[in-house]
Amino acid sequence: QAHRVKMDAVSTYVRERSLPKDLRKEMLLFFRVQKVAAYNESELLGEVPMDLRSNVIHYVYGKQMERCSLLRNCSKHFLTECFARMVPQTYISGTIIFRKGEYANSLYVIIKGKVEMLDHDTGKSVITFPEGSYFGEKAVIPPFRHDETMRARTTCKLLSITKEELDFILDQYEYDKNVLVGQALR
Repeated sequence: QAHRVKMDAVSTYVRERSLPKDLRKEMLLFFRVQKVAAYNESELLGEVPMDLRSNVIHYVYGKQMERCSLLRNCSKHFLTECFARMVPQTYISGTIIFRKGEYANSLYVIIKGKVEMLDHDTGKSVITFPEGSYFGEKAVIPPFRHDETMRARTTCKLLSITKEELDFILDQYEYDKNVLVGQALR
């Protein structure tokens, strides 16, 4: 039912804004594949004690934590805070996630599927990132602008955390901040 309500809102939006047919289709397709839950995981987990939140987060996202080299050496509490604030997103194959030069406002972890980095001049794939990889690390490194364009190579599921949320957590975990920034600079 939550998905139907969201789709009704998107349909109303594209109709009221008189979007051309191709943009209407792209908007509807984007939201059609998004996971819409009747709950907000971050809010729900924010209401439970830290120990229970940590156990749930590590049960649900443990594999992703182990596979992601950026996060591998971070503390359990830091990982709990990050994954509790991450938002699931689905991108259809061929969708541009962000472009070179755009403000880096999120860090992404690939849960399922593949994402490719494109050559800025030719638009051709340079590197493909598999499940467990991360990208968007410029969200933690000044000047906070993307050096690359990233595109979903396959339909993929990502977890993202905004720069603001990440900065808030990093201010509380100095050790993990050094680990994360050091890893991102490699």
